[in-house]
Amino acid sequence: MVNVVFTGLYSDNCVLPPQEKVNLIKSCGIENIYWVVWKGYVDYKVADYGVKIIEIEEPYPHVSSSIKGRQRQIFNTEAALKNFSDDDIIFKLRWDVDINKEILENIQKKNFFSKIENGIIDNKVWVGFYAIHELFSPSDLSFAGYKKDLDTLVNFEYNINNHSANNYVCHDGMMLSPKFIENNKRVSNLLYREKPDPWAPGFKESHYDNEDYLYAWAYNFYVFWKYFKTGPLGSCYFKRGDIYRWPSAIVDYDRFSYNFDTMCGRAPKLGQHPRYRVYDDIFVNRLIGGEYEDSFANKLYNIIQSNLNEW
Repeated sequence: MVNVVFTGLYSDNCVLPPQEKVNLIKSCGIENIYWVVWKGYVDYKVADYGVKIIEIEEPYPHVSSSIKGRQRQIFNTEAALKNFSDDDIIFKLRWDVDINKEILENIQKKNFFSKIENGIIDNKVWVGFYAIHELFSPSDLSFAGYKKDLDTLVNFEYNINNHSANNYVCHDGMMLSPKFIENNKRVSNLLYREKPDPWAPGFKESHYDNEDYLYAWAYNFYVFWKYFKTGPLGSCYFKRGDIYRWPSAIVDYDRFSYNFDTMCGRAPKLGQHPRYRVYDDIFVNRLIGGEYEDSFANKLYNIIQSNLNEW
């Protein structure tokens, strides 16, 4: 059964007004639509849209800290998942995220969430985009997958090696990445910080020639390839965070290293941001397939090929 689940606070800061968004979901044959929200923050007009409201207690009051805020989002999503069965498909959304008909149709297709052999989860998870300026950063703004797989990945205040996962992950990877970091001891040892620093795993020019970071970046793209899928562009996006970044922040799918050059100053940016947003699986598939010819891509490809059996 396919379920659309909104989490977080109500917002109409989006391209498609909330009621029209719900109508679009229903027009694609999805009737199971939920909003899981903190008690005291409910806008009850949402019930008139045909959305079932589930109120939950906050783990702690709202704070401005990005880490605490992310953990509240994880708690919200984890609480939402408890309302469904293992074989249910969950499309997790926010009210300020826009969607189109294509992704709503895709998540209902047989085998859209491809089977995974010998993996941490059983089926691939769809995410709105990958960010490649940071290690292990599949977007958690919107994602979809089987409830049993999402249960494995989404864990409030998770620990890795007896330390908070916050001490290992980037700010966008807090919800979906900790299990994969935990599963690779060399990577987790590299990423550990005594104090949380959500921006520490960002790409630096020194990574081009650092064996440990080359290994981490190779594992990062292997995780994207094996466990996730994304795209196409425009199927799900964040008005405040995506539209003004397009097209200058979208990766050049034909030039692998060039994108990273824009992050470290080797190549100029096209706008305010480097080329770091991936909205099509062709980027990762070309790397795994050895199609890119530059030195950085070749190094990552060789590391991936030599570790396929171990990973």
